[in-house]
Amino acid sequence: MLNPFIFFQSAHIQKIGLMLALRGYISKSFEIQTVWYDR
Repeated sequence: MLNPFIFFQSAHIQKIGLMLALRGYISKSFEIQTVWYDR
């Protein structure tokens, strides 16, 4: 059987990675918007 602690830990790490990627994407889109408005 799979160890539930390892399973939850990996899911938690994946969630953190997803949040970091989402935050980076949002900041990138904001940078693009500010550059677009500066023009």
